Amino acid sequence: MDEEAALRRKIEEEMRQKAEAEEAARRRAVEDAKRQAAAETAAAAAARQQAESEARSKAEAEAAVRLKAEEADLKGAEAAEAALRLGQPDRQRIQTALTALGFPRQ
Repeated sequence: MDEEAALRRKIEEEMRQKAEAEEAARRRAVEDAKRQAAAETAAAAAARQQAESEARSKAEAEAAVRLKAEEADLKGAEAAEAALRLGQPDRQRIQTALTALGFPRQ
């Protein structure tokens, strides 16, 4: 009887230890999956932030180039106008003629 009870306790203990080991392995797997998901989410957020930063920098650079081009056009127009050496009365007559021809005043 004692041997049978001892054997039964031994088997029950082994089954309990096996169940505990399986539960611990399951918990580790769940924790690993959570850590991996968090790492993937963080990596995706970092990539998205990097892409947004690059897009913002590119837009700023394009705006700066556009502004420089507009300034260069304005300086060129001012230089061409200065080369004509027109006085204020001459400019008024030209503007009146252009308006009469249908060109809007700017």
